[in-house]
Amino acid sequence: MNNKYRVVLGCRLVRPKQDAHVTIVLGLVKLLGLTVLKLNVGGSFMHQLFSADEASKLSTCVKSLRIRLEKDSKQWEETELTNAIHKDASSGCNSYKHQSEYVYGNSTNIFGHPTKPKYQSKDVTLMVHLTSDRIEKLLRLTENWSGPISAAIYVDNITDSLMIENICHFQSRPNIFIHILHKVGGIYPSSIIRNLALEEVFTEYAFLSDVDFMPAPSVYKTSVDLIKSKNRLLSKTTAFVVAAFELKRNITPDGDAVKFPRNKSDLLALQNSTLIQPFHYHPKNHFGHFSTNYEAWNIANTTYQVCLGSNCLLDEETEC
Repeated sequence: MNNKYRVVLGCRLVRPKQDAHVTIVLGLVKLLGLTVLKLNVGGSFMHQLFSADEASKLSTCVKSLRIRLEKDSKQWEETELTNAIHKDASSGCNSYKHQSEYVYGNSTNIFGHPTKPKYQSKDVTLMVHLTSDRIEKLLRLTENWSGPISAAIYVDNITDSLMIENICHFQSRPNIFIHILHKVGGIYPSSIIRNLALEEVFTEYAFLSDVDFMPAPSVYKTSVDLIKSKNRLLSKTTAFVVAAFELKRNITPDGDAVKFPRNKSDLLALQNSTLIQPFHYHPKNHFGHFSTNYEAWNIANTTYQVCLGSNCLLDEETEC
């Protein structure tokens, strides 16, 4: 057999340029009793190998989820009269104002995963929001976060078969809570969808992020340990700020891949090699994540005070 493939139950199958190799693999897959399903992410297909039982569960999920969303959509139709009032909203800033007045239909915790009593768990939930064409990023993000995840997905076609199938790949992940927000208007309702994800967080603490940010593998455990060790010092106004970095824009897409840093030492090495920089960094304009004070972060081995105007976000000394 061509060694371009490793046929392992549940592994991802990457299609090469020559379809002949794919034919060989699919023939072996058939003999093994596996099923090849296509997962549409970001406009491209990933082939996924499943056992017959897994494929059956996915098919059942797709059918039941479609029924639920179609049922919900009928209720959402009742919001059209309210939304129609704002169809004549002018462009510019007023369009954002009117967008906030729309009534949005939603389906929360679509897989019915069990939750704990609200805010009684000292755990930390990663909270993200995204559009349905960015599910691949959510899949990758879940590889680095083993704790609870509350993900709100903004969809423009609630009955789209591929979208439903993509979402069903999370059905067997009891730590991932998926919520659907029905698209209304032409502007992405960032605050509304963020609030939807936050409302469905049942743990006492939430890690507010974006699906484009990839957390370090250690962030979840570090966050939980920090809360446990400093719980008596925390208050409702305490926030922990995590430094964010990005690849420099002048790195060519066809260049060597940058290996994800395992720890702070690896990250500093990447920064010193000029491959990465602080997120939205600008040497003169103090916006975005400037208040993180990256110069202090680079040499810190304890937490330090971060202030935005007169509002200090953190003032307790703890180990990083």
